[in-house]
Amino acid sequence: MVTPTADTDTPPAADEPRGRPTGLTAAGAARLGVAGVVAVLVALGTLHALVVPPFLPPDETSHTAYALALSEGRYPMIDDFPGELPIPGMREGLSVWTSNHPPLVYLILAVPLRLGIALGEPLAGFHAARLSGVAAAAAGVALSAVLAALVVPRRPDVVVGAAALGGLIPHFVSTAGILYNDAWATLTATAALVAAALVLVRGPTRRSLGWLVAAATIALATRSSGAAAVAAAAGAAGLGTVLHRRDAWPWRLAVGIGAALGVAAVAVTVSAPMYLLNLQRYGDLTGRAALLGMFQREPRAPAFQRLAGASFWRDQQGQLFGQVVEGRYVPAELVLAVRGVVLLAIAALLAAGVRRAWRWRRHGETPDLARAATGLMLACYSAVIVYSVAEFAAVGGSQHARYLFPAAAVIGLAIAAGLGRLPYGWTLAWTAGAVGLWLAVNLVALRGFLVETYDLPASTALAPAAVDALAERGVPGAGVVVALLLTAGLAGLGCWLTAAWILARRGRAAA
Repeated sequence: MVTPTADTDTPPAADEPRGRPTGLTAAGAARLGVAGVVAVLVALGTLHALVVPPFLPPDETSHTAYALALSEGRYPMIDDFPGELPIPGMREGLSVWTSNHPPLVYLILAVPLRLGIALGEPLAGFHAARLSGVAAAAAGVALSAVLAALVVPRRPDVVVGAAALGGLIPHFVSTAGILYNDAWATLTATAALVAAALVLVRGPTRRSLGWLVAAATIALATRSSGAAAVAAAAGAAGLGTVLHRRDAWPWRLAVGIGAALGVAAVAVTVSAPMYLLNLQRYGDLTGRAALLGMFQREPRAPAFQRLAGASFWRDQQGQLFGQVVEGRYVPAELVLAVRGVVLLAIAALLAAGVRRAWRWRRHGETPDLARAATGLMLACYSAVIVYSVAEFAAVGGSQHARYLFPAAAVIGLAIAAGLGRLPYGWTLAWTAGAVGLWLAVNLVALRGFLVETYDLPASTALAPAAVDALAERGVPGAGVVVALLLTAGLAGLGCWLTAAWILARRGRAAA
């Protein structure tokens, strides 16, 4: 019997019959925990979708107008203005500046929007479109658990931790309930990462390569940030082929290069028309230069200078943990606590990596090249996403932390893996504390937003504030709706805690 240590991926005896705790298997517990996270996300995301006043978020009018224009057969330019404002609350005098994005997501959003207008209930259709974003975010969280299971298949504690710590980032939860394209970009990018990891870990097959091509194509057709997912997919196709084929090296390398180029070629070719239209209209593939020029944005500090400064990272964390719409509502103490947890997790993960490399070198152990390649792919992908945020800010764009969401699955995985390397990490003690902190920040931020937005007394608790907000929004049975959503969230949290308890018992039984 092997005692679990910080360098052990899982206690080898955790699934042996002898001495094993009864009840759910480790895999079953992991599924229960992930389902619990999804339930919490859906409950909180739905609450945000209902209590945030329509079109209060600055870009929501433009996103909605873009979807409605497509439903009428028009493909607007960024400086076009909507012909009509059919949904109450849409802001006047705003152009459809989001029309530089590919139209795929907006064609989906157009369905509930247009249906609501046709039925004479435009706000109902609008809220249905918001809730579709919550559903997309929930699906993305479920896929993030699949990604974690592919990377660390013998660590179900990391799987349930990754889903919670990536999926319950407060700004991700609140943005999921807004009619933006961020939740959809996160879903499609995560799907591409899962397909890429599958090819790297298990080797390329016709089916897995087909899924990889489809996922990469959809990611690029969702938002330009999907280009990073296409690069990851192409790299996975090439490297996965090289790692798993048994041909002579020259032929293996040639086939790998062909697979990489093939995946990239299909994704780019299918998505090319919408980007070429931008090139024709605005002079570049994304329309970014024309968009920044329209808003008279000027270049600022270079990207590498931003990344080298602490202010960039503090700003991103401040947004991720505390921002609802455009305001921040979390006390500095909670922000510092989150920062401490993240830094501790990163330090533990790096230390574990150094120890593992030393052990490989000293004892001559053969590393799992497929999973090492998967980790490298995820690290490079995340670095590209982070750099793109700094680079966009450098040319004059907004430094929105929601642009990091396509890497949310990797963020959650890295934090969960790091916390799992700490003493008692297998028992999920550190992870459970971090999840509790994440939830506390979610609730504090939402309560602060409600108190300020609806001019409520500062002492108002979250549940009464949510009821008052829904009542003001005209939602029937506001008290019942809040009670149902909070009950669903508590039930989801209970599922996650039950899963954590089962996995902790199995870890102790194997020790």
